[in-house]
Amino acid sequence: MIGTLLRARLNTWSRISGEIRPTTPPDLAAMAIAIDPSIAELTPYYVVVETAGTHTRGMTLADRRRYSFTGELHEPNVTVTTAIDNDRYRDL
Repeated sequence: MIGTLLRARLNTWSRISGEIRPTTPPDLAAMAIAIDPSIAELTPYYVVVETAGTHTRGMTLADRRRYSFTGELHEPNVTVTTAIDNDRYRDL
């Protein structure tokens, strides 16, 4: 059922974009990864949302460095999808 719905949305997205295999819309990709996490490459990152406006007001910042410029240790707090197997995703 879910696979059928995802396929229909991808086909619609393909018609809109004019591409045979368009980039995956984020919500559909998130659902696919929830169904089958093995289709994605997941990487832990330290992520914050800048709300004070000091550097990038309202932006999400993903820091791949283990330590900040002040020497503070940044433990990863979010798992980020960095790649997805598009063929396996479309077959889902």
